[in-house]
Amino acid sequence: MTHILHRLAAAVLAVGLTVPVVACTTTGGTTTINTAELAADAGALDFAAQAIESIPTLSSHLTADQVAQVNAALTQIKTITAQINASTSGSIDINTGRGWASSLATEFQTVLSVAGTVASALDPAVAGYIQTAEQIVPLIEAAVGLTPASVSVTAAALPAPQVRAALYRGV
Repeated sequence: MTHILHRLAAAVLAVGLTVPVVACTTTGGTTTINTAELAADAGALDFAAQAIESIPTLSSHLTADQVAQVNAALTQIKTITAQINASTSGSIDINTGRGWASSLATEFQTVLSVAGTVASALDPAVAGYIQTAEQIVPLIEAAVGLTPASVSVTAAALPAPQVRAALYRGV
């Protein structure tokens, strides 16, 4: 676990933090969102999912079906995160953003429910990380307007930049 925590701490320096902004713009009946916040949250979610999956001996405590579920979820998370990062214009159609956010939330919930439960049992320090990781889902949903910002503030004990930083630090 210490190796994972050090890896997570190093990544936070490489990624940096952003100020939470839910920037929706409507022009000619088309609503778009700024991808910066969504990309920051997706990157933290992707990092957390990989950190959970890479916990030593985790896969030996999962069934073959569970390993396949986690691997499929990780693949989807990577794919969606890459799509968000490839959005070079800096804004996307609101429906695209909502689709990405919904998919990320669903896939991450799979990782948390399948691997997170076992990982928490293997190492008590991981349980705290899982609790922090759970906070990113409502933040991603709020970034694209799937939930009101007030709901994400209530659901997450920390603001988005602090949740992301905690995930990268491994706490």
